[in-house]
Amino acid sequence: MLGIPAVRWTRRVFGCLLPALALAVVGGFAGPPLLAPAADVVVPPSCTVAHAHLPATGMVQLPGGVHGFRLLRHHAISVLLRATDGTTPFRVHLLVVNAAGSVLRTLTFPNDVVAAGVAGTRLILYNNKIGYFFSLPSGALWAHLVWIDKYRGLFRSGSRTSLNTNVSYSALAADGRPTVNRDVTLAAVANGCWFPPTS
Repeated sequence: MLGIPAVRWTRRVFGCLLPALALAVVGGFAGPPLLAPAADVVVPPSCTVAHAHLPATGMVQLPGGVHGFRLLRHHAISVLLRATDGTTPFRVHLLVVNAAGSVLRTLTFPNDVVAAGVAGTRLILYNNKIGYFFSLPSGALWAHLVWIDKYRGLFRSGSRTSLNTNVSYSALAADGRPTVNRDVTLAAVANGCWFPPTS
């Protein structure tokens, strides 16, 4: 049986180790996204929602008559964008559409700063700095307990406006499984202009 001095020594050891262990766990979870490199593009001053600059080659009509600008194409889904350029109030609709042409999700935003990417079986959508996460191929909302990401959306740097075109994140799913993804490439639209994925 441990005597009183031994108990005190054990408490001191654990008292020192627990903060270090907690820091290691948090650092291992939050560190990868926070330390990952960021990819940015400059948004030209000519980009404006007064009229669209989206290339006509990106306009598609999918089975079932669903149409719009294809922001993202993946074997399981497409993400289409519809924008009310030049009108007030301005609105952007993102449609998550499966291969059969069925609309799984519709999201509406008051601006066109949007980005989309796929990491494994997860669809990642951003409206500026706010993220939305869905499971593929169902389009169901992906339930998670914790999400830590490095994504800046649209931001100013000096006299320039730039857009973040990749995201790195750590997440803890609702079932307790951790996920870490670095440098997920995003296709994006901002101020009426399209920024295709770089890889």
